[in-house]
Amino acid sequence: MENLYYDLMPSSSQWKVGFIIDYKNEKLKAFFQSLSERRIAEIDEPLSMITYNIIEEENKREDKSPFVYDALYWSNDIRIGSSTLHGITSFIMSDRLKKIIENFELPEHRFYDVDITNIYSKESRRWYLLYMPENSLDYFDWIRCEFKLKPEFRFRNQIDTSYVGPNVVNSRDEFIKLRSKYRKNKIKKFLEFYKIKFKVKFDIMWGNVNILTVSDKLRKEILSNDINITMEPNSEIR
Repeated sequence: MENLYYDLMPSSSQWKVGFIIDYKNEKLKAFFQSLSERRIAEIDEPLSMITYNIIEEENKREDKSPFVYDALYWSNDIRIGSSTLHGITSFIMSDRLKKIIENFELPEHRFYDVDITNIYSKESRRWYLLYMPENSLDYFDWIRCEFKLKPEFRFRNQIDTSYVGPNVVNSRDEFIKLRSKYRKNKIKKFLEFYKIKFKVKFDIMWGNVNILTVSDKLRKEILSNDINITMEPNSEIR
């Protein structure tokens, strides 16, 4: 069966970015507060961030040369560590990836300018934060979604994964309650998605674990433009 959606991931996970936040700046505080409440906010200045190597001990890093560090970082088109920000769903990308994505069908969203400084070379470049107040869970057709049960890891050789089927829950809250119920059993079981169905689909959405998910149409456009990014099939969306 042809894959309908793909999950986007950075080609390298060695670098992370972090916000530089002046908590005395009331305008900036209000901006982040709005985003954390899932409301699109306006700001008239670029946001500031730094990038750094997540491997603190230099002798354990994959690449030893500062030049290689810089080339590795600046050649990526999306940034690791930016998919969650104080409870905010967001993603940071290069200008060339932004230009592709904004031509496709997106849910409610906003691009924010972000200036990222490399903590080692002190070089700064302009990136873009894609903020979407809703994620794909908001678009699920819950009654049509299908589920499966997996036992706790230590029992997996004794009990097979079982199919639960559709018509199980009507909402995200019901799903959370049912998942909690199974986890409290003597033999813990984990309720997982088998097939995800949508009421409405976009070319880009947030996955249920803060992963950016794109349609096959958008994936093909990204590939044709030689964007430095990894895309893996999402087998749950059918």
